[in-house]
Parts: sequence; C-alpha cells; structure tokens
Amino acid sequence: MKIRTSQGVITGGELFNIVSHGWFIGILAIMFPFFILGALGLLLVGEFSLSGFLLVTFMVPLIIGIQALISAGIVLLGLCIFPPGKENSS
Repeated sequence: MKIRTSQGVITGGELFNIVSHGWFIGILAIMFPFFILGALGLLLVGEFSLSGFLLVTFMVPLIIGIQALISAGIVLLGLCIFPPGKENSS
C-alpha cells in the first residue's frame, strides 16, 4: 500500500511508524504528569509503596505502546478499506 504525498510516496510501514510513535509520545506526554502527581499524592498520604510504583512505572509505557500499535493498525486498516484518492459513489 502506498500513500501519495506532495513530496513523493509514503509506504504503509512508514505511516505505521509515524502514527505509532506520535501516539506513544503524545499520550506519554499527557499521562506522565498525572503519574508523577499521583505518586506525590500517595507519598504525602503515606500509602506509597515502592513495589507498586515500580510496577506502574513499567506498565504505563507498556500499555501506551500497545495502544499505539492498535491505533496505528486501525489507521492502516481504514486506509486499506477507503484508500485515498478514490471517491465513494455511495
């Protein structure tokens, strides 16, 4: 699958990388401050545990990475179903 752009042609794999990396960086930038604020709040309340903090530190990027792969796959599926440049007659 190739997508025509003004500078040439972008392949599906390149588009997948663009979408997945953009999703990962964007959502991580949104979630990281909330993660830090939540950890500080638990630390102030006194219910902070290092094992839970380390587990969440590992799981948050993993979950966001899986979301990035799914969202990029959905974008590519949409482009396969409705390729750009073709008008829908319905």
